[in-house]
Amino acid sequence: MQFNYKIVFIQFLVLLGIPGYSQCPDGYTSAGTERAVNGTFDSGNSGFTSSYTYEANSSDPSVRTELWNEGTYSVYNNPYELHSNFANNDTAIATTGNMMIINGSKFSNVSVWQEVIAVSPSTLYYFVTDVASVYSTSPAKLQFSVNGVLLGSIFNATSTVLDWNKFYATWNSSGSASATISIVNQNTAASGNDFALDNISFIPCSLVLPVELTMFTVSQNNCDTVVVAWQTVSETNNNYFSIERSTDGNTFESIGIIKSKTTNSNSTINYSFIDNNPTNGIAYYRLKQTDIDGGFKYSNVVSFQRCISNKNIEVTVFPNPTYRKITVDFIGNPKDIESVNLINVYGETVYESTFLQPELDFENLNSGVYILRVALKSKEYIEKRFIVK
Repeated sequence: MQFNYKIVFIQFLVLLGIPGYSQCPDGYTSAGTERAVNGTFDSGNSGFTSSYTYEANSSDPSVRTELWNEGTYSVYNNPYELHSNFANNDTAIATTGNMMIINGSKFSNVSVWQEVIAVSPSTLYYFVTDVASVYSTSPAKLQFSVNGVLLGSIFNATSTVLDWNKFYATWNSSGSASATISIVNQNTAASGNDFALDNISFIPCSLVLPVELTMFTVSQNNCDTVVVAWQTVSETNNNYFSIERSTDGNTFESIGIIKSKTTNSNSTINYSFIDNNPTNGIAYYRLKQTDIDGGFKYSNVVSFQRCISNKNIEVTVFPNPTYRKITVDFIGNPKDIESVNLINVYGETVYESTFLQPELDFENLNSGVYILRVALKSKEYIEKRFIVK
């Protein structure tokens, strides 16, 4: 059985949690499995495609011209074995083992390396690669691309041969279930542009939160108030929480601030906030957690629909009886009103409106008994009877 020591070594360091072997940047942690199939090139020329022409290393060790032509590449551990002008070193690379060695062409936006992968919707991915020159003239200029859209800025290899540097860009999958990820050439020089790639990664990452929430709920206290509650099991440099509310799920406003009970903690802490002026219908709540240094981040969004009580809503009609003109005294929030109807004794609607006017003048009403019905958005209604002389 033949062991791949490069993979075993990296996996061992990852298990130990040694820094430098997570492709997620500082402040982030892996949120899923690696998507690039053969980013370390330990499986040779497989798992990816290229617009360049593949040239295998000759079995004759004296042949060192396989990558003599522009727009060619190979997968091997020593650039010199493929081009006599390339760096002669099989150890000073990003990690021990193979790399993708490229004689670049002068055409921009051409895919040097490409793979079609499955992704999870609404997930942040980091596109990462190590790059080094294998010849000092006109170092490589490269850029990441996803689904044909360029990401971030152009990154440059140094002129020092096999001086490995790591570059990355971010991409949010939104509603996508798959992605074509590419590293494209942006160097249009006619000579040089000879480089190597290694440790290509496309991995979901999430922010390491200074506050770990284990519970965030919105519930009804009664029909007039809403309780927002949350629980933390760890806090680091935490300052305060802002409770934010929205009526459309997009535009939020702060409705209160709760100071952190402690700056740092590894125990369970419970918080709550009472919204004494909740909106009608569906509302959306979220937490904004702010650090001592001013940094902040948001919780997930929770939607909630409260009931509406009419115990504090009153409608008074006077004079009663009246000569067709009445004054309406309404106590409550006018936004709670859905419709206003005037109904005769036969159940017929003789007047209707979407808002309640303080004075109503019914010029053509016959004498008799009428009902003023005020329908609320809570699906409840209030009725007032009055007599027209």
